[in-house]
Amino acid sequence: MIPPPPAHARSRTVIFIDISGSVALYSDRGDTEAHALNAECLELFTQAVESRGGQVVKRIGDAVLSVFDEAQPALDAALASLDALANPETPWSGRGLHARAGINHGPVIEDGGDVYGDVVNVAARLVNLASADEVLLSEAAFGGLADEARGRAQRVDALALRGKDDMIATYRFRWTGSDPPTEDTGLTSMGDAEPTLLVPRRLRLRLGEQFVDLGPEQRRARLGRSRDNDIVVSHPSVSRAHAEVLLRGHSFVLLDKSVNGTIVRVAGSSPVRSVRDQVTLVGRGAIVLGRADEDVIHFDAN
Repeated sequence: MIPPPPAHARSRTVIFIDISGSVALYSDRGDTEAHALNAECLELFTQAVESRGGQVVKRIGDAVLSVFDEAQPALDAALASLDALANPETPWSGRGLHARAGINHGPVIEDGGDVYGDVVNVAARLVNLASADEVLLSEAAFGGLADEARGRAQRVDALALRGKDDMIATYRFRWTGSDPPTEDTGLTSMGDAEPTLLVPRRLRLRLGEQFVDLGPEQRRARLGRSRDNDIVVSHPSVSRAHAEVLLRGHSFVLLDKSVNGTIVRVAGSSPVRSVRDQVTLVGRGAIVLGRADEDVIHFDAN
């Protein structure tokens, strides 16, 4: 028996492009229609990658794992995917689906048509932390971008990733359709050419006379119908333990744990519905648990 050729390491840009909102889509439209829409969406991601010289490694659930030789075309593919789903001028507008992506660069092991290693693991964790209509990049990937792209990125607070001892410096691109676009992708400028690290922030959640302040001293708030939650919403569509807001690194993340989902409205962005998914909370906005439209939880992360 001839042994297989040895696996070898090669420097690559690794990107996960993921469908955000697919869980809610299955609930809202049923399995058949949702599955068809998801398949179309993954094919859209594939075309965005391959048309820019990337190689699709595989599809994993609602995500496409791909590799590029350089970071810039990987970012271009991610932005094209975000634009295709978020831009109201495209056929995908109004279907309830959004894209998000995580990008990292460094040595990976290529073996049997797949890729392995810490670089891949970090890219996967970045896409899981990204909100809808958002791309998160590691510092290694950011360093490979063109000057113009680096000038449009925002450096966010260093993130604590599961399994990593050190905080990871991370850069962000977001789709926001409320401001004039800086280029035909519709993405707005997020910062100066030399972005600065944001200082640790605090977040206040408020519903009527109920409020909770999150920060280094208190890193978690529980939201739901049960009386032992930090914010209580007494509505039949709200689960007893509906959602949590967590401080991860210096970022605040809403993690939905419910059946009926949570709507997050960030000022200046389109509402995002999360069902057993997570959304990063930035600036100011509102949270609606289930269908409790009259019990709006306001948040301020400034």
